[in-house]
Amino acid sequence: MLSMRSVVVMLTAVVPVQQVERAQRATLRGRVLTSDGKPWSSAEVTLHSRSVPGLAWVGELDQVHVATDERGKFRARILKGRSYVVWAVSEANGRYRTTGAIARVGSGQTLTLRERKSVLACVTVRLASPRAPVDGPPFRCIVTSEPDATLTFEPAVRADPARPSMPIELFEVIADARGRVEIPRLPWLSCTLEGLHRPSPSTVANCGDR
Repeated sequence: MLSMRSVVVMLTAVVPVQQVERAQRATLRGRVLTSDGKPWSSAEVTLHSRSVPGLAWVGELDQVHVATDERGKFRARILKGRSYVVWAVSEANGRYRTTGAIARVGSGQTLTLRERKSVLACVTVRLASPRAPVDGPPFRCIVTSEPDATLTFEPAVRADPARPSMPIELFEVIADARGRVEIPRLPWLSCTLEGLHRPSPSTVANCGDR
């Protein structure tokens, strides 16, 4: 049984860690509009960042999800000094609407995301042979997606033809017991699914245009 002194010591050890976590994050504000300029309520906003921007295989992932209110507004707590790609989606009946994506977003900024007119299909891919042992860990996959020309930057930057301006984003997903993988709701039209069960990744599917 713990003594009162032990409990006090444990509590004082936890509080500074929580304070450090709060100090590392700051608020980003924004709003989401439909294609006709009206507030888009209940949209899911994704804020995606890696500690080494542009290198999908390197760096720690920080991904934040928040929902818009009835006025289409949102607030998110993101890491200070990190660059994020931000977009919003809303899913219904096997399809989803999405905004364009904005890159190089940091804390303290105010964003406006606008709906794209195209509606995309929700995609589930079934692996022909996951090769995962019955009693072993689930088959892990990654989704890589190169943003298309609709990606914008905040602040706006001039494109440099000598340097790729669009990072390849990385998402890890897990196949279910039947080998099915649900593709994340991305604002771009194509992605590649790769298996991680073997020591080196191997492409198992290309999602193609959705």
